[in-house]
Amino acid sequence: MRALVYWSLGGVGGVQRFDALLIKALNELGLDVTVLMPSNVDANTLRRYHGVNFDELRSIKVVRYGVVDCHNQYCSLLNSFVGNNVLNELARYHDLLFLDTLFLRPFRAGTKVVFYLHGAVMTSKPRPVFTLKPHRLFLHGFLSLGSRYDILMRKTAHVYANSLFTAYLTESALGVRPGVLYPPIDTELIRKYAMSNKEPIVSMLARFSSSKGQDFVTRAFSRALSICGDEEDLELVLMGAADDLASLSYVKHLMKLSRELGISRRVRFMINPSIDTVYRVLGRSTAFIHVRPYEPFGIVVAEAMAAGAIPIVHKSGGPWIDIVKMGRYGLGFSNEEEAALGMCRAMEIAKELRDAVMERAREFSYEAFRNRVDAIVKEFGI
Repeated sequence: MRALVYWSLGGVGGVQRFDALLIKALNELGLDVTVLMPSNVDANTLRRYHGVNFDELRSIKVVRYGVVDCHNQYCSLLNSFVGNNVLNELARYHDLLFLDTLFLRPFRAGTKVVFYLHGAVMTSKPRPVFTLKPHRLFLHGFLSLGSRYDILMRKTAHVYANSLFTAYLTESALGVRPGVLYPPIDTELIRKYAMSNKEPIVSMLARFSSSKGQDFVTRAFSRALSICGDEEDLELVLMGAADDLASLSYVKHLMKLSRELGISRRVRFMINPSIDTVYRVLGRSTAFIHVRPYEPFGIVVAEAMAAGAIPIVHKSGGPWIDIVKMGRYGLGFSNEEEAALGMCRAMEIAKELRDAVMERAREFSYEAFRNRVDAIVKEFGI
């Protein structure tokens, strides 16, 4: 079977990790795989951040499309036009197409498609997201007008979501019920980093951005220090990518905030850490906090659990519903005070809950993911 995977987005985030591991799984299942990706995706970066070495995958064909060498949303929009043109040429030569973007030109209706939702479709028709920033409103409007919702309705398309949460919201909006394909983590690799004697560390992994909530975590941690009492050595470790002026400025803001709160000696920053460094920190951490509300899935939460860290998550979205099972495998919060209490509570229950948390993480393993991909491919009977 000839499969085409459209890698439509550059960067080093969760979307790119999913694409890399999907390609690996398809290759191991014996499919003839072609990857269409931007020219600025670096193989060494994939190996460093996501642990996937394309050179070791047999018979993978990589087709790159040229992109504008800049890093804003308008450049990404222009690059999408280029990628879509190449996609339309390649799709006709493949039996199965894996997509995760709705910003598409029309392509041959008979093409069998596996469409993956990294986030929920919230409206029945393409509509721009409202924002008070005029330039972003224009961009969202343009992206919405160019989105092909009809792809999700085709008889030849099978739609999957990254969580039950994402699937539920999409069904409510479109009337289409997606299947669920959880993003994978390398549980066996991560477990090797898990220390039996944990340190009093609360860690967080996210790109440094105000939207990710590191300032919220810093303030909550400051409150936790006055609540926990016995945890004199409690430490906060903030890890994440910061590769542009905006993210680096945000790091400086966080450092200033920690000084103003009088906790700077308890807060450590790890900028652009390698995957090995991330897993070492998670392996030492007693707890891991994820604060973004309504997160579609939250793969870093599952990774932290595989390393034996007790998850503390916002009571919404995939982390709370799909991963933590609404408190069965971790702690939840709705505000800063509850987050601080959760940090203290995690230190108290860590030993009794750790084994259950690590076992839960196995359900998101790469092996479970590959078996699910195999079942999805077989559904088409090609």
